[in-house]
Amino acid sequence: SGDRALLFEALSNLLSNSIKFTPPGGEVILRGVNNAGSTRIEVHDSGPGIPLAERDAVFQRFYRVDEGDQQGGFGLGLSIVAAIINLHGFKLDVGSSQRGGARLALECRQQLMPK
Repeated sequence: SGDRALLFEALSNLLSNSIKFTPPGGEVILRGVNNAGSTRIEVHDSGPGIPLAERDAVFQRFYRVDEGDQQGGFGLGLSIVAAIINLHGFKLDVGSSQRGGARLALECRQQLMPK
């Protein structure tokens, strides 16, 4: 459970980033997985990916991966995602997609409600 509008904003930013960095004719895939009672939402793309050395930095405000300055933006999208994820106590994992680009996975841990 969580704030629907904020979680929608986080997912929207993840998808927007993947679409922005995926070249024409590439792929962006959104996948939902039941992971031992928690929901895992994965965004895979066939863009350039996020270099291993920059995977933590991309969540800092105003940080941008140097792509020849062709993509625009202010470097806020993923920092907003990180803030929303942290607020909800969820986890965000960054890796490489089997499609050659980035894989960002949002782990929505199930919160047990007191009886």
